[in-house]
Amino acid sequence: MTAVKTKTDCAISNDVQSKNSKSDVMKLGRILRSVARSEKQNVCDYEILTDHEVYCLLKHAEHLPVTAATLVMLSLILGRTIANLLDANTCLALPPRNSQKSGFGFIVVDRAYASEHLLDSDENSNTSSKGYIPIPAELTEAFTEIKKAQLNDEASSNIVSSVRECLTQINRGENTRLSPARVTRHLRAYCAHHGISEVCYAAVAGKELEFHAGIHYTSHENSQILALLTKYCGYLHSLYPKQRFTFPEATESKRWGSHRVPSKEKVAAYFSTLNMLAKESMVRLDIIDAANYYLAYTVGVLQLATGHRPEHDAFGCLTAFDMKNGFVFIDDKKSGHNHRRITKLPKVAQQQLLNFLQHIQLLNKRTEFLYPEIAKGTNQILCGKTPLLCYIEEEAFKAVSPLLPPKGRLPELPGENNYYRHLLRTHFEKVGLATDLVDWFMGHEAKADHSFGRFAALENDDSDEIASSVDILLDELGISAQISPLAGY
Repeated sequence: MTAVKTKTDCAISNDVQSKNSKSDVMKLGRILRSVARSEKQNVCDYEILTDHEVYCLLKHAEHLPVTAATLVMLSLILGRTIANLLDANTCLALPPRNSQKSGFGFIVVDRAYASEHLLDSDENSNTSSKGYIPIPAELTEAFTEIKKAQLNDEASSNIVSSVRECLTQINRGENTRLSPARVTRHLRAYCAHHGISEVCYAAVAGKELEFHAGIHYTSHENSQILALLTKYCGYLHSLYPKQRFTFPEATESKRWGSHRVPSKEKVAAYFSTLNMLAKESMVRLDIIDAANYYLAYTVGVLQLATGHRPEHDAFGCLTAFDMKNGFVFIDDKKSGHNHRRITKLPKVAQQQLLNFLQHIQLLNKRTEFLYPEIAKGTNQILCGKTPLLCYIEEEAFKAVSPLLPPKGRLPELPGENNYYRHLLRTHFEKVGLATDLVDWFMGHEAKADHSFGRFAALENDDSDEIASSVDILLDELGISAQISPLAGY
């Protein structure tokens, strides 16, 4: 009689706790590496205020004129310049008195990315696409009076000068280095030193154009904004307990950012369907359909693995891949060298690529006499003369964009044709990858942000970190490397 070993409920519980603990440790490691990169970039940065200087600012703010105190505190908390706060385009919204958010103020962000952020809006209203960034209840009344004044440019300039003079007076008494610019930058430094995404910071500070890609490609919960502001104001309170700032509660159901992130269930169903259709086609001995379904599966895996956004062929010829070490050369748009990069393939994608090469060899054998043009095309693919990933139409390979598969022959994508880029960036934000690292991987760098330049703060291990993070996403989606449907036939 064979003994069967089973896990007790306690053992299973321990396994789950161990898995969760390991995940927490990995996330902490990512945050610490993000902090380390920030420290490399900020060494001896004279523009960053010390805790003592922030303490002095908070202490003296109580005795400043109301207008100066309000603007300095909002500049510190929101990372916005005094001029931005006074700008007529920076609008203030106040909820109805019977609203749960009554007593709080909100800076209106007229950007589609922040739609339905914190305030409820009428679906038929032309303001339904506006976003709202909260300001503390303690500063709402004073800031409301400032905005009601409808200041002209000269009056705004005079207020900025008076605020600068107030900070100068504090510097003389405390021997500090306070200035409007340094006050504004403090929130960004705080986020960098605490592993908080620059994308979240940008939404608060009105830097949506500077961090356009990160904001528009990521789907965020609105609670992230309030979590940042609450945490930061908690830090300020720890420096000077007399100052306390409160914010409204978050509405978990509301989101801001990308509206193109499909559900993981929908993405998983898409890949599962492709895999099933490929196998069913071979049961009917339909080699062409089986090959196209398998190609679509492979293209989908590689797009999820690299965030590649092709405009021409999917990934170029076989020479673009380093099969041994698992790297791929990517050139997204051919519109500038800042889009070109070398990306580490996750384990699942690397194995899928190896399986696909075996598939091409099998396809060559199965079509040698039945479809000679297809067999000829497989030889050109293996020799690196034509793109690796091509659909078959009219009994021959067609080197067209993977965004244009044979019409009516494949299941509908789970989202827009670049859904995977939005899904990836949202995943990276959730697991806490550093913004500069994500920008490099996604090809979202600005022209001066060459991550692998001579003085880059990124490390070689960062590419492995991204690949491991993508493997986690693929596992959550139930996506694994599949062998060719032609195997065994």
